Amino acid sequence: MKKIARLVVNHKLVTVIIFAVLTVIAVVCIPFVNINYNDTSYLPKDSILKEGLQAMYSDFGEGGNATMMVSKVGVADMVEMNQELEKISGVSNMMWIDDLFLSDIIPEGTLPGGQRNLSEVFGIPGDKMVVMVVDLLNMIMDIPVESRTSIDSMKSYIDTNKTVLNRNSGAEYTEKWPEYDKEYKQFYNTAIIMLGLFPEANSFDLTQIDMIASQIEGFYKRDANNNGYALIQISFLNSDYDKKTLTAIDDIKEYMEAQGYKISLVGNAAITHNSVSVMSSETSSAMVIAILIVLAVLLVTTSSYWESILLLIPMGVSILINMGSNLIMPQISYMTNSISSVLQLALTMDYSIYLLNRFKQEKNRGLSSNEAMAEAMANGAKAISSASLTTIASFVALMFMSYRLGLDMGIVLAKGVVFSMVSVFFLLPVLTLYTEKLITKTAHKTFNFSFRKFSGKLLKHRVWMPVFLIALLAIGAVFQAQNFFTYGQEASMGGDGTPIASSRNEVETIFGRQNQGLVLLSYAMFDADGDGVLNETERTAFNEREVLLSDRLIGVQGIKSVQCWATIEAAGASAILPESYAAQFKGSENSRVILFLDVPEEGVETTELVMQINSIIEDTYQDRIEATGIKPYHIGNSAATLAIKTLVTADYDIITYISLALVALIVLIAFKSLLIPIILVVVIQGAIYVNMAIPYFQQEPMVFVGYMLVSAILLGATIDYAIVVTSHYMEHRQNMNKYSAMQHALADSARTLMTSGGILTFSGLALAMTTSSPATAVFGNAIFRGGILSFAFVITLLPQLLVIFDSAIRATTLKGKQIMMDNCLCSFAPDVVESSVIVKAPKKKRLSQIEREQEIIDAIIAGIESHTVEEPSKLDSSISVDNKDEGKGKELADFMEETVALFEEDIPQKKKRIFPKEMEEFSPPETRKRNKKNIPDIESDIPSDTDK
Repeated sequence: MKKIARLVVNHKLVTVIIFAVLTVIAVVCIPFVNINYNDTSYLPKDSILKEGLQAMYSDFGEGGNATMMVSKVGVADMVEMNQELEKISGVSNMMWIDDLFLSDIIPEGTLPGGQRNLSEVFGIPGDKMVVMVVDLLNMIMDIPVESRTSIDSMKSYIDTNKTVLNRNSGAEYTEKWPEYDKEYKQFYNTAIIMLGLFPEANSFDLTQIDMIASQIEGFYKRDANNNGYALIQISFLNSDYDKKTLTAIDDIKEYMEAQGYKISLVGNAAITHNSVSVMSSETSSAMVIAILIVLAVLLVTTSSYWESILLLIPMGVSILINMGSNLIMPQISYMTNSISSVLQLALTMDYSIYLLNRFKQEKNRGLSSNEAMAEAMANGAKAISSASLTTIASFVALMFMSYRLGLDMGIVLAKGVVFSMVSVFFLLPVLTLYTEKLITKTAHKTFNFSFRKFSGKLLKHRVWMPVFLIALLAIGAVFQAQNFFTYGQEASMGGDGTPIASSRNEVETIFGRQNQGLVLLSYAMFDADGDGVLNETERTAFNEREVLLSDRLIGVQGIKSVQCWATIEAAGASAILPESYAAQFKGSENSRVILFLDVPEEGVETTELVMQINSIIEDTYQDRIEATGIKPYHIGNSAATLAIKTLVTADYDIITYISLALVALIVLIAFKSLLIPIILVVVIQGAIYVNMAIPYFQQEPMVFVGYMLVSAILLGATIDYAIVVTSHYMEHRQNMNKYSAMQHALADSARTLMTSGGILTFSGLALAMTTSSPATAVFGNAIFRGGILSFAFVITLLPQLLVIFDSAIRATTLKGKQIMMDNCLCSFAPDVVESSVIVKAPKKKRLSQIEREQEIIDAIIAGIESHTVEEPSKLDSSISVDNKDEGKGKELADFMEETVALFEEDIPQKKKRIFPKEMEEFSPPETRKRNKKNIPDIESDIPSDTDK
């Protein structure tokens, strides 16, 4: 590492150029990173739901969909706007009632004039035609059931009660169509005459009008104030998550706004559009707020204004490089994209702080700037690497999830840690050396905390306080599992308070819940001869079974309606429906049964309903499943939510055990103790349990994926707090008793904990404050609470457990009796003094010539004294210096350690040249003689920039 360090400090400009180029390349790549908003894409390949989705996409295409409600709109205006909306690029179809009445439903050549639709038959413009048909259907629905069993009975009733013809939309369209009332009555008479030409029409059961009327009611309704609301099903050419679909939604919103109508968009495509619209701005806002908060924390805990900014620069560079490097991945999750930058800043900021502090310590030993930085880099590599391993371990644990979102997030965050370490070890040293004078010039007051009074209180209450705190951990462990969890996409991206949630509430107020599901039925289940085509007998058997499934499902509580093509054909309505409507049900290899559920997307009631639907499907097709091995698929948001719930619940146990094992192993290696890993893991995991139990008592739902990921991340991030305190405790136990060691450990750790904890805590707060995504809010709030609770338990419970189990730790630690003194033999320890360290920048003062000469002489004398080292032969013979390995391995992972151990190679074996040529006139005579004779001095460990 020393060779690399020397290479860096001697090639500062090259290093800066390399990082500048990498940063520019990364910034250019960031816009091209593909962000994935489809949670189901992370399901395992063998997931039944994923198999069903792939089969459906293969047969029906991957076109996305959304539902749009237009408020206070008339039928005619909606017909005209639909024709314009269908021209928008990316829109496949605007499914509304005009599709039922204006499509070419009349077979070609049936009528002498070649007319194919009702508008052509009656010679009425399309928008007016739809209005008249809707009025006609509403009029028929107002006729008593017993009086509309046939065309003749309906005509007889209307002839007797002619006032029913006056119930039309004439008053609404007075300006547009002044003669509408008269034209509507003519339309009615013409329709009756035309139906009279077909004797078989009189046998048509008009009670079936109820089915058509119910379909229309699902597309257009009026409220108590007679305001009209249209509900349009939008089909897109591309998937819900394609950029072309999102652009099409933007165009739809722009057009409708220009027309002066308020719209409410729901559905998968709408949720994705909402998330994309807000995520980019929210991610930037969260990052800006996090930087400001971190800067404020650094200003309080560092000793220079420039130092605070300097520490942030390498972090910013590493974050940008990490974001740009995501281009190598096929895609990253919207959740990963929204939290990775802030988490990277919060979790790796300590590396910069440690290295800069280490540099200052080396400078205080009298080394030159280049030498000090090289020593800081070499000696700090092990400490920073060890501290980062616990964080990386938690990200590695995420990669073992069956739900592949964990792999996605684990890779991105692990990359971030690596890039942060690289930036700290290569960029920060160079920037520090370039701006060292600025650090001194911008020095300010800072404070040093010792927690003397606080640690004294801990000792005073060491009997009952641990019992109370452990009981608190136990309560948290019990209730954290009792939370109400949410799992679906709607909860992750469209929870309460988001724009999409407002739209959903507006639509449900008028049209009810829009929770759709479907059953995908393969024709191959009834293909007895295996030729890939159903003959008439096989087709009949398939349709009969589909009707049976429909009848069984419609009787289930929680299902509003069931639609399938076999039922429509059985009712004789297939001939009057357009092909675009039939295409929703019939594919080349599969048929779809569409379900309209009257339950939320997820919840206890929904879970029970989905399981009941699955049971009915399996029971209805059990014989075909056994005969062919082909299964029907239940698909939809509610079904997907249940599949994700089942998967991630099992994943939670996996990543918990793996992360605990990895972290405990790292601590075991660092401390070479069997008991210390258990104590540290209990404290930190207990703090996490208490953190996750808080939403239970607040009665707030939690997005389970966020809960699971945060639990693993917090373990890896906050275990470092416990490592810092334990490291100092073990260090002080070499010459203090357990009580004094505990107090001094807290004093030595205070600045580290407050800096690290403050950065992590307030970074989480920045996420929570800026996001509208419930999943990201769970991350932010959990990290905010987790940082506070981990800090609290580390400075309260952990010191007391270390004191209580001191003897056991001594017995279970490798060479514990050698590195931990017997408490009875420890001498009196110095008191922990609360002091304030005030660092001021030296005031600039113009010195006279005599004062400058005196200052140089004083510096020369100080340099001579600091560099004079006695020869080994003059040491006391009783002092052994041969055992170089004694105490090796005692250094613990404390990435904010203030005390620096001297290494053997740091001790100069010969006196170095002290006086540069410019100061020869002030040097002692013997030194001037030595220089004149050109006697070579010992070369510096680090060559200057001019050396070749």
